[in-house]
Amino acid sequence: MATVPGSARRPAIDQEVSRDLELLAELVERSSDKIALFIFGSVVLSAPHPHDLDVLAIYKHHGSLSVFRAEASKIAFSLPLHLIAMTPGEESHYRFIERTGAVRIADMFLGTTRQARAATICGRQRYQTQTVL
Repeated sequence: MATVPGSARRPAIDQEVSRDLELLAELVERSSDKIALFIFGSVVLSAPHPHDLDVLAIYKHHGSLSVFRAEASKIAFSLPLHLIAMTPGEESHYRFIERTGAVRIADMFLGTTRQARAATICGRQRYQTQTVL
């Protein structure tokens, strides 16, 4: 696995994981309901061989979460998808994004080239819950 320039300790995510994250970003982009997805866990911590995709979904309406889950279940991901869902209030209370170093998936793929996408994960941008949805 290649190392991201400027980050000798953090390997870049591999192509299959990058594809999985891009599929999730596209799924959210096509959705009519607002939902925000964040990746955390071994992928963000740059484990050499992650065993799953740990994803946080922040939603306002339970219906949008149900639709997302149904659509995501139709996708053949390269790794098992482990989804944790919270409302903005729950995330704010638990400070989940801050505590886990989660990265917003959509931001990894907006306005970047395919090669630069993997490097985005190493930025670990923090988000205020109020600005997520």
